[in-house]
Amino acid sequence: MKIPRTCFFLAAIIVLLPAGIINASDSCVHCHGNEVRMKELGYSQFLVTAENSTAQTGMTAACVDCHLGDAEAQAIQDSHRGLLSLRVVGKKWNTQERAGMKEQDLKNWPSLEPRGDKKASQLGPKMLIDGTLADNPDFRTILYHDKNPATLAFNPGIAENTCGKCHPKQREEYAKSVHGKAVLEDKNQYAAVCSDCHSTHDVESPAKTSAKLAIVQNCGTCHAESLKTYTGTYHGQVGTLGYAYTAKCYDCHGSHGIQRVSDPNSNVHPDNRLNTCQKCHKDATQGFVTFEPHATTHDFKRYPQVWLTSKFMIALLAGVFLFFWSHTALWFYREYRERQERKSRPHVLTDDTLAPQGKQFQRFGPVWRLAHLVFAMSVMTLVLTGMAVFFGETAFAKVVIAAFGSPKAAARSATLGTCICWSIGTEMA
Repeated sequence: MKIPRTCFFLAAIIVLLPAGIINASDSCVHCHGNEVRMKELGYSQFLVTAENSTAQTGMTAACVDCHLGDAEAQAIQDSHRGLLSLRVVGKKWNTQERAGMKEQDLKNWPSLEPRGDKKASQLGPKMLIDGTLADNPDFRTILYHDKNPATLAFNPGIAENTCGKCHPKQREEYAKSVHGKAVLEDKNQYAAVCSDCHSTHDVESPAKTSAKLAIVQNCGTCHAESLKTYTGTYHGQVGTLGYAYTAKCYDCHGSHGIQRVSDPNSNVHPDNRLNTCQKCHKDATQGFVTFEPHATTHDFKRYPQVWLTSKFMIALLAGVFLFFWSHTALWFYREYRERQERKSRPHVLTDDTLAPQGKQFQRFGPVWRLAHLVFAMSVMTLVLTGMAVFFGETAFAKVVIAAFGSPKAAARSATLGTCICWSIGTEMA
């Protein structure tokens, strides 16, 4: 059987194209992945294999796309020319390059790239403390290559040649956002930049569930109180359970082009809020947007109704407990006084036996017995699904939701339980 040349050509493309991408991305690791070579040069901590690079980035961008430099050059000096190197930030917020650091501090750097659970801190300078490798207290943090070493602020010129080279539209939107204006116009060194939201080497496609949930947590780095109140809502509780189909920060506020709430162009400006909600809730009305997703019980100025309701419920709960505790205490006191006064009278008469007299009736038939059982099971379902969502961060909650299949399935079960509970309850009444 004769196979056309076209088939060979297509097969070659399929086989060689991924390899070409890997070679382009990992050309730097030809040196950095050579353990013997890096040890000879005195930079064993800079060892990064192709497997490390692929596992940490998970994207087709080559090392030089972010770090710059010339990966095709043969000489070390030529390949590192123009390279964006990391710097460390001292206690006085002064930046230092590796060349200016103490030899011992350099030796204690465990790796070139972030690894482990605390990726950012593990990239920082280390030192041996009582035989254990720990963060060096002489330094605050590390400075990623997208920062300006003079101001510690985001460097738009670097971003234009790195992130912006592949994502020009997103960079243009960012420049007009509240974050971009804070960085570019106000020189705010703390405003969010690309790596603050998307991270660095462990960046993932924003379409992935893990990336969506990670970005929400990254928002909380600067907006801790907002993240706390968000996770208290159903949207946030579903996210805590590990699912990403409910609204997240950027679904409401926007992402690269985010604006202040007071800005007329903001997605959550009062004039635009209904349209934003209707992206998910098609039938939402004006009353729908009165919901306060970030309401908190300790801010009377912004949320007076929530504050008053919270204090009323606390007072009601305290009052109920106070009444019954007082009642119980007085009851025990009466028992004590009667014993002191030698009074002995039974509280339950046991002499008169309750013997059946006359015609007897069965209170509940088979149907109502079954109804009581179904009613009890519906209440248990409501409690189980509600507690699982409310305490979504616990292992118990994740097991329960997994048993139902998903939060959506648990919500449908809760809705069914509510209907059953209401219908049987009204009949009982």
